[in-house]
Amino acid sequence: MAKSKMSDFDWFRKRLSLITESEIFRSINDGSFYEMTFRIGEWTVIKELFLAYYAPQYVKILKDRRSTLNYVDFFSGSGVVGLKGTKVNFPGSPLIVAGSLIKEKFTNYYFVDNDSKKIEQLKRFLSGDNYKFYNSDANEVVNSLAIELGQNDAHSLIFIDPFAMEFKFNSILALKNVDCDLIITFSAEEISRAINQWIQNQDWKTEKLDDFFGDSEWKKDIDKKNVEDSSIVVYLDRILNKAMKRKATAFRIKKTIGGHYYSIVLVSTGGSREGPTFHRIATDFNKRINSIDGEYVRKILDTYVVNKGNPIDQY
Repeated sequence: MAKSKMSDFDWFRKRLSLITESEIFRSINDGSFYEMTFRIGEWTVIKELFLAYYAPQYVKILKDRRSTLNYVDFFSGSGVVGLKGTKVNFPGSPLIVAGSLIKEKFTNYYFVDNDSKKIEQLKRFLSGDNYKFYNSDANEVVNSLAIELGQNDAHSLIFIDPFAMEFKFNSILALKNVDCDLIITFSAEEISRAINQWIQNQDWKTEKLDDFFGDSEWKKDIDKKNVEDSSIVVYLDRILNKAMKRKATAFRIKKTIGGHYYSIVLVSTGGSREGPTFHRIATDFNKRINSIDGEYVRKILDTYVVNKGNPIDQY
C-alpha cells in the first residue's frame, strides 16, 4: 500500500515537535531566569522553523564543495525568546542553528548583538573556538566581518533578523562580494507604518527609511495605494540591481487570518546548481506553511506546550 502523503498541517506539527520535544527546549523551560531577546508573537515561531529547515540542507549541499562554512547571526539576541501571553520560552536562532537541534555543523559561528547581557548569556550556552561573539551594532561590524567571511574558500549563511529597519542598506552592500546566502526578515507592518507617516506628512523626516532602502529614491517607486506590498517589491529590486546582483525570493508569514504579515527574504549566491536548489528549498517551505498563520501556531502551542497536552507530533 502506498504511503499517504503528510498534510501541510501534520508536516508543520512534526517540524514544531522537533523543537518542543528537544532537550534544548526543556532546558530553557526549567524555571530558571533567562535574559530574553524579547517576547514574541507566536507567528515568529514559523521564522525559527524555516531556519531549522533551511540550515541543515544548506550544510549538506555545500560541505563537500567548500572548505569553510560560516553561520552569521547579525541580531542574535540571547538565544532565548519568550512567547507573548505565556511563560513559555522558545529557542532563538543561535540555539536553533548552533545547538544540538541541527546535526549538520558549520565551521564557524558569528553572533552579533548590541546588548552585552544577551551576548554574555549566549556565551554560556555556546562555548568553543569556533564561536565568535561581537557586542556591537550590526552596521558597525559588518565591514570587518565581510573581509573575514571572504577568506578560505568560504561560503556563509547570514541571518539578518532586525525588529524593523535597523539593518541599513549600506550593510547589505558591504556583503555584495561575499559568497553567501542571506535570510532577511522584512517587517512589512512596521516599515509600512513609517512610509504611511511620510505619505500623510511630506515634511516627516525619512532618514531611517532612506538608510533602509539605500537612498530616497524609494519615494518614487512606492505605490501609495498599496504600501505594504510595494515596499517589499522596492526592497527586492534594490537587492537585485544595487547590491547582491542576484534575484531575491520573498514569502509571507501570516500573523493572523486576513491580517498583517512579515516576509522572509532569501538571496542565494550559490552556483548555477546550488542557487536554484536553495530557492526550491525555500519555495517548498513556503508552500507547506501557506495555510498556517499565527493563530494556528498559538492554538497548537497552547494545547501541547502551555497546557502540557500530548506531544505535538501525536496530535
